[in-house]
Amino acid sequence: MIPHDEHDEKKANEESRPTNKKSKLNFMSGIVPFFSSEWSFGRFKTPNEDNSTHQTCAFDKEGNHLIVVSSQGTYYLAEIPKSKGNCKIVDQKNLL
Repeated sequence: MIPHDEHDEKKANEESRPTNKKSKLNFMSGIVPFFSSEWSFGRFKTPNEDNSTHQTCAFDKEGNHLIVVSSQGTYYLAEIPKSKGNCKIVDQKNLL
């Protein structure tokens, strides 16, 4: 029988938990703080009717909104959540 105690269990849990690695974009964290972590804070997904294969993204000056233009010519303005979650589309226009 193998001895078992709380310390062994805690150590096993810590070893199996993923670590929050620094993102390769960490050098940009001084400009926009979202780049300091590999784990995402907010998520943006284009609506199902937008079948574009590529998107170009940018942050607004305050870092509160995400600006997305899809390869199908659709412009999206999305609000970045104050706590973890999905970005909310606040404006959408077809540019073509």
